[in-house]
Amino acid sequence: MSSPVFRPPLRVFALLILVVSSLHWLMLKTTPTRITPPVPMHSAQTFTTRSIVVERPAEPAPIQPTIQPPTKAPVAVSVKALASPTKAKRPEPQPSTVAAIDPVPVLEPISANPDESLTAQSLAQAASEPVPPEPTAVAAKVPSPPPALPMPAGPAPTSISAVRLPGSAKLEYKMTGQSKGLNYFADAELNWFNSDGQYQASMMVSALFVGSRSMSSVGKINANGLAPTRFADKSRTEVAAHFLPEQGKVSFSANTPDVLWMQGAQDRVSVFLQLAGILAAGADGKGTRFAPGSSITVYTVGPRDADSWTFNIGQTEQQSLPAGDMSTIRLTRLPGRTYDKKVEIWFAPGMDYLPVRSRITQTNGDYVDQQLEKLIRP
Repeated sequence: MSSPVFRPPLRVFALLILVVSSLHWLMLKTTPTRITPPVPMHSAQTFTTRSIVVERPAEPAPIQPTIQPPTKAPVAVSVKALASPTKAKRPEPQPSTVAAIDPVPVLEPISANPDESLTAQSLAQAASEPVPPEPTAVAAKVPSPPPALPMPAGPAPTSISAVRLPGSAKLEYKMTGQSKGLNYFADAELNWFNSDGQYQASMMVSALFVGSRSMSSVGKINANGLAPTRFADKSRTEVAAHFLPEQGKVSFSANTPDVLWMQGAQDRVSVFLQLAGILAAGADGKGTRFAPGSSITVYTVGPRDADSWTFNIGQTEQQSLPAGDMSTIRLTRLPGRTYDKKVEIWFAPGMDYLPVRSRITQTNGDYVDQQLEKLIRP
């Protein structure tokens, strides 16, 4: 039979628990709460807030406008924060200090109108540049007048006191000639018309197998007789001379140099009718009477140049022409230069001093002789 186990009564357990609890409470009461020594009150850290002010970056200088041809499409570049040269050791967090950081400043947006920045830049640049000196006034250069045209060679034109021009008429001529030893025949026609201070004159020559050639003159009639305004000479092409008395010159369509215009100037058609008027006025006693042996000089214009033609007055001659026998006065122009032609003209006093015959002789002996065949009055 086993021996009985001793069990303390419950009262003893309760008393033991009460004693242990009391001892534990007493130890906590008498033992310090911190293992480390207590911190003095004056050295205790306080909670503070600190602000860091970031300086506003200076405004960038105005960008100079430059115009460059586009090269490549722009590439997006990411901007990274610059790292400090030496990486600082991360400090231990301080429980008693908190740093307050202001936000990163934002740059002002670029003006939507680029002209504003350009205008400001231009004004600043203009203000810094030196002011150029004012330009010196230069007097306008007045063009110098064209040089005076030279006087024609030869004797001066004869002064004419009066002219009596013949009435309008048509003269038909028979023409004979010789060229390089060959004889030829042709017809010629002189048409003369004057009325109300205007005149027209034309000479036409036509020959079989040769063709035709014409010369014409138009102009005005004044106290000095005929005043041509245009002379034309036409064979295959036409060349002309233009009389410009207001400019004091005669110009040519052949682009040859201008020549001097002179009072009483004639052309190679009007000159024969002007001579007729001079002789008629002298015979009437209203003008200068030119006796045999005297001369008349007329400034005569051709299709490319001008020259003084001097005619010597001869004796009265009787001519037998296809139109009949008649009394005439012969005027002769002798060649003054090597290649000049000898010109002879017979004027008939009974026909208002109209030219009834003319003969032109070349220096080599070739000639052309035209004689009046018919006179037609309008």
